[in-house]
Amino acid sequence: MNLPPDIQENYYDTYWNKIERHCRKELDGFVRNYLTIKTSQIPTMSGIYPAFKNYAKGINDIEAVLKDMLIYAEAYERITTFSLGNADINEVAKRLEKLDITVAYPFLMAFLVYSKNEGIGDIEIFKVFSCIETFIFRRLMCGLPTNALNKIFATLHNSVIRFKTSGISYSDIMIFSLESRKASGAFPKDAEFITGFTTKNVYSMKGKNKEYIFDRLENGSSKEKIDISANMANGILTIEHIMPQTLSLKWEQALGPNWREIHEKWQHCIANLTLTGYNSKYSNLPFKDKKYIENGFCQSGLRLNQYIATFDKWTEEELDTRNAKLAEMALKIWPYPETSFVPPVNEGDTSSLSDDTNAQTGRQIQYYEFFGDKIAVQSWADLLWKVVNTLFELDPTILYDVAKSDNVWFMTETDDPDYHKLADGLYFCNSKSNTYNKIAILKNLFKLYGLDEDELTFVLKPIDDTGRS
Repeated sequence: MNLPPDIQENYYDTYWNKIERHCRKELDGFVRNYLTIKTSQIPTMSGIYPAFKNYAKGINDIEAVLKDMLIYAEAYERITTFSLGNADINEVAKRLEKLDITVAYPFLMAFLVYSKNEGIGDIEIFKVFSCIETFIFRRLMCGLPTNALNKIFATLHNSVIRFKTSGISYSDIMIFSLESRKASGAFPKDAEFITGFTTKNVYSMKGKNKEYIFDRLENGSSKEKIDISANMANGILTIEHIMPQTLSLKWEQALGPNWREIHEKWQHCIANLTLTGYNSKYSNLPFKDKKYIENGFCQSGLRLNQYIATFDKWTEEELDTRNAKLAEMALKIWPYPETSFVPPVNEGDTSSLSDDTNAQTGRQIQYYEFFGDKIAVQSWADLLWKVVNTLFELDPTILYDVAKSDNVWFMTETDDPDYHKLADGLYFCNSKSNTYNKIAILKNLFKLYGLDEDELTFVLKPIDDTGRS
């Protein structure tokens, strides 16, 4: 706003008006994602404007910022309008929207800009988007916390770029980065995923999530697709409990003496659920009636129901059989991705928090390992911020207590831009100290948390012929 009016008008027409059009009515969300990409920190919705001012104040060339924002706004529009490449990629983007993946936008935007600059083809873009779809869905079915995704997707692209070299695909490094995470950031493996998938109360999930699940199970990779999502959203198709929610005497007799336990265990699980356009007609009829009545399972045009129609009764035996069939389908639809990538580690470049602090001072860091997670970082300040966030997830009360003491690195409230918000009423400064002090901060925190210092290890950049790391 300090620019001359004619330049303001030129910048508005050339950049800002186009940015607004790309983002439609979601400008705040776009700017928040843009700042997350550029700073690896996620501003609150109410703090977007001051965060942007703080980001831009050190940049003299405001036109360069606007040019850069326009590039990312174009990527943002491609994601939100499902215009990413070929039909297969666009289809994945549509499915991701059903999973409510706005949390992944910073990563997806950064990847799309990078892929355009580097000439990455549709096959690789499809692989990256499909992996993100599987990662988010597996976590959803296993009930893993969604708040962990904010930090993962804020830094994932930079983590990949840290290891990107010629001959190694982007997707291989990304898969390694996701699969290396543990605890709240984990990528559920097959056994954990299938347990979650087959036992979760699918009936109580969000509407869009249910549309997504039944769409994928019905259509799979078939080219002959039924628009399940649209039919469910419009009420044409609704979820049918094969074993009804309210059992009649005939159902109780069919299930046997353990009918209460069977009903409680299975009624809302995926093995007992399907879709129909005749829910009120099916009601709580016996299974054979649901199978043979007009427009019953035998006459259904849905693949899911054609399989159900192969059974003559519906007891726990059939529920177990269908459960196994759906589990088999799930592993094909949402496969655990494979990667051969292993980050290079140079002998003698590994140390831990328990080592003499002099082992780390004057050295640059590549990544660290904590609780089994291998996390690439850009600097010691980046490492400190990420480790403190992990400690906060373990027990936030300890850090709140530290902030209430005379510790200069933590504050309960501050306007100092060097302090970044960890949570409501908790701010941390990870930048205004040298490496020696950063290590000292970590040692003190590990003591407060009762953690073994050997749990945190560092992989340092190798020292070149000039003696520099």
